[in-house]
Amino acid sequence: MKWGRKVKDPVLQAYLNENRDVQVGGKAKKGVRSKVCLMRRDNEKFILKFSAKSVKKYVNHIKQEIEVLEKCKEANIIGVSHIIKYFEIPNIGIFLEKEYIEKTHSFKDIQNNQESKEMLLETINQIHQLGYAIKDIATQNIRIKNKRPYIIDLGYCRKITEQSDIDTDLEFFKSLFRLLK
Repeated sequence: MKWGRKVKDPVLQAYLNENRDVQVGGKAKKGVRSKVCLMRRDNEKFILKFSAKSVKKYVNHIKQEIEVLEKCKEANIIGVSHIIKYFEIPNIGIFLEKEYIEKTHSFKDIQNNQESKEMLLETINQIHQLGYAIKDIATQNIRIKNKRPYIIDLGYCRKITEQSDIDTDLEFFKSLFRLLK
């Protein structure tokens, strides 16, 4: 992978101007609600999730993810990627630096291991107990670190407004495991 500081995205360039000790590991990937790219500071990789201030609904998704990750940290929930830092540059964008967990296993490894499935379900349950439903549990959002599954993207978590949010979330996850048998 080639590391550097040259980028075309003006929001990412503003971030780099504020963080002179950071390098980019490739082009920013556009997700559904934000952009994401692999970054490096002092040879430590991390994920940068960001959005332009002008795209208010995407900024709100990142703020929601920050809120959920902060609550997970306060509650000592282990199975989620951790925040390194977050900040806003006025009139430019919002930025969330998160722990990078490399993809070293396939989702089948989790699916074939009862203990991993139970740990993942427990993480989801703990997030529910905090009052949030995960609306985007997908194989690409789960990584393994130290033999434990981690949810790496909580950007589509929502505050639980009724029991159906929890039931829908848990049923989706159970059906995902059944599909991959």
